Amino acid sequence: MSKLAAYDGERQTRVAIELIMHTMLRTNELRFGKWTEIKGDHWLISAERMKMSRDHKVPLSRQAKALLGELKAIAGNSEWIVPGAGREKPISQNTMIFALYRLGYHSRLTVHGFRSTASTILNESGLWSPDA
Repeated sequence: MSKLAAYDGERQTRVAIELIMHTMLRTNELRFGKWTEIKGDHWLISAERMKMSRDHKVPLSRQAKALLGELKAIAGNSEWIVPGAGREKPISQNTMIFALYRLGYHSRLTVHGFRSTASTILNESGLWSPDA
């Protein structure tokens, strides 16, 4: 987290990576996320965008909502939560992984790895269904 906080690349890239950590989303679920999907305390991702073809309701913590607020300030009037350079398309599929490389994690960490780590922690706690 301290390396990420000191990331000297684009602010939205840093915030996007941190949002992945808070929401446990897949990279493409965030990349193709639109502001219309944010519904108060939840992010509702339609079945068409989900791997399992089911609607996915993501609860948003206070921290996740603050990160979304930062992204909204950066995105302006773009429909994308994390817009690319021209604002008409989302960020590149490699943006976040390349940021991790720049932070020194090449071949040691992936963006999807945050999701895997969260899944392991939740499953090992015994408090959560593996399907949650």
